[in-house]
Amino acid sequence: MKKQMQIALFLTAGLAILLFFASGLYCVLPEQVMHRQMRAYLVQDFEIIREEAASLYLMDFNPEYLMLAQDSDHLYLGHVQGKLDNGWRRLGHWEPAGDLTTHPRGEVLSFIPSPIMLEAATTEAQQAESGYYSMDTLPVFVIDEGLQGDTVEGTLDFTIQKGKGFYERFAGLRLEIDARAELDAEGRGMLSFSPFGLRMSGITPDMEFEEDDPLWLGRSLFYRIIDRDQAIDLHLTLLKDGKAIHTETVRLGEE
Repeated sequence: MKKQMQIALFLTAGLAILLFFASGLYCVLPEQVMHRQMRAYLVQDFEIIREEAASLYLMDFNPEYLMLAQDSDHLYLGHVQGKLDNGWRRLGHWEPAGDLTTHPRGEVLSFIPSPIMLEAATTEAQQAESGYYSMDTLPVFVIDEGLQGDTVEGTLDFTIQKGKGFYERFAGLRLEIDARAELDAEGRGMLSFSPFGLRMSGITPDMEFEEDDPLWLGRSLFYRIIDRDQAIDLHLTLLKDGKAIHTETVRLGEE
C-alpha cells in the first residue's frame, strides 16, 4: 500500500510538472514564448515560418530570436530573449522581449524590428577593410506572396535629427544603405542592412569631418539606431527590377 501511494505521488508530481510546462507560464524553449503570445492574441491555428538568431557568436550569453509566424489571415513578428543561467549550459527560461507586430496578409509587407539588430558575419573583403569578423545589421523581413523566387532590393535612409555629446554636430546628416534579398518559394526573405556601403550626404563644415574618418563615423552613426536615445525616421523603399513596389516609414526612439 505504501509503495502504491509513493507511485501515485510520483505520478501526480510528474503530471503537475508537465502541466506547468505545457501551460507556457515557464518557457524552456523560445518557440513556447511565441506560442504563448499567439494564444494571448486568441490565435489558434498558426505556424512559425522563420527564426533569426540575434547573434552568431553571443547566443551563449545573450540569446535572442526574432520570429515570424502566420495564420490564414495575418503575419506576426515576435521578439524573444533567454533568461538562462550561464548560457545554454544551464537550465533557464525564455521571455518575450516585446509585443507582437501584426499585419494582414495579401500585400507587400516589410517588418522593421525596432528593438533589435542582428549580428552577421562579414565577407573577406569587409574583414580586410575593417578588421571586423562580424557586424551588426538591421534586418528587414519582406513577405510578398506574389513575388515567389524573385529578387528584391531595398534602400534604407534616415537623417540624424539631433544628437548628444560627440554626435551633436551631426544633426542633418543623411545616411543611405542598400541591400538585396532573394525571396523563397513562399515569397519570403530578409534584407540585411549593414554599415558597409553606407552613403552620407548633407555634410556641412560644422561637422568637422577633417578630424574623423568618414567611413568610421558613418558606421558609428548607424549604431545610433541601437542606442534609441534620439528619434530616427527610417524610410524604406523596396524595388523589383528597379521599380519601387513598396515604401514605408518607421520611427525609432523617442523625441
